[in-house]
Amino acid sequence: MTNPMGQKAQPANGFECGPGCCEQPGSSSAPRLELALLPVDEQATTQTNAEPVPIACTLSGSEQGQRIAQWHELLAGAPQEDIAGGRRWRLPKALASEVAELAAAEQACCAFFDFNLRLAAGGMWLDVRAPIEAADLLTDVFGAPARAEDPNHEPTGR
Repeated sequence: MTNPMGQKAQPANGFECGPGCCEQPGSSSAPRLELALLPVDEQATTQTNAEPVPIACTLSGSEQGQRIAQWHELLAGAPQEDIAGGRRWRLPKALASEVAELAAAEQACCAFFDFNLRLAAGGMWLDVRAPIEAADLLTDVFGAPARAEDPNHEPTGR
């Protein structure tokens, strides 16, 4: 497998693929996953030089209500904690595509929200941050902070 620059793609751990790996032709024991390594445009991925994003939503009133209901349903009962500038939820990995789709839709209408979805061996975490001026909107859209002790959650500050 090669990236768009013609370089051989290697696993992050530095090991070569071996028998039974996804790169083995004709292997039917596991689904084949195609990955592409693309160059990163650092300016496009950092907000340090970007213009401030207005604290505004482009949805109509009824659409806003529907979106808020979607978030409340998706996050209901999920362990959560406050993080710098926002909140973190621990969710089942099975919800990854639904969470990503809803976060992308939310970011399209409320560009001031910052979403980070992280999958790791221990689970999946959704971080949502907002500028201090939008702190009330964070609560309006995603619900009031709830204190749920979860011994398996990952500590803040990451």
